Amino acid sequence: MSGLLKTLVSAVRQTWVVYFYIIGEGSVRLVKDMDEVQCDLKYLSAGQHFGEVTLFDNAPHWDGAIAVKDCTLLKLEKNRFISLITQRPHIVLEICRFLSQRLRETDKYRLARKLPSSFDVPVESR
Repeated sequence: MSGLLKTLVSAVRQTWVVYFYIIGEGSVRLVKDMDEVQCDLKYLSAGQHFGEVTLFDNAPHWDGAIAVKDCTLLKLEKNRFISLITQRPHIVLEICRFLSQRLRETDKYRLARKLPSSFDVPVESR
């Protein structure tokens, strides 16, 4: 894929195919709708990846990916990805690190906005 891309996720949802993307050239902005506000999660550049969540849970993408600069992307289908991590299991560790970082970023956002969580509700009200 090359050229300035709109939201990559919408194209994936339309085809119902799960992909893992690696950025060959260019840069991508990951966004997520939180509380009806589109928030920037991270800016990614060549050598970085996205789209890994759907490879593990078969759910539609829940983030948006928007090209900031013209991009060249390597796109792997789920079956090819599974074959790759079978041959090179260290890739799974890198993805776990990335997912953990994304969880921390989401928590940081929620704490900054001081959004209530289930822990904020008294036990007798649950």
